[in-house]
Amino acid sequence: MNFDEYIINKLEENGFLWVKSPIAEGINYGYAFVRKLTADEESKILCPPKWGINGEDFAVTTSLEIDQENGIWFITRAYHIPYFGPNDFRKPFDSLDAALEFGMEYLQRWMEWTTLRNV
Repeated sequence: MNFDEYIINKLEENGFLWVKSPIAEGINYGYAFVRKLTADEESKILCPPKWGINGEDFAVTTSLEIDQENGIWFITRAYHIPYFGPNDFRKPFDSLDAALEFGMEYLQRWMEWTTLRNV
């Protein structure tokens, strides 16, 4: 199994989609991954945004980008819903698995936080 297949399988096991990042020029590895909201989640989004990135509506996806430099994995450029733009940060990890685990949990928690609760 090659590197791309490993990431794709790991993310799909957890209900995420894998997207090759076009922003990662000059970086050893550059990937973005997203989790599409369910119809129920999408219907509960607070303040649906009016525009997104590359034609993607933030109301239906959110993503993190991941890259590697000198053996250290980083998660960068977190796109949040319902915000209209990136919240750049750089968080280092010793392994790809640790970065993916953090990223998937981070996205899941963010989407739960941005949906309305039935009260």
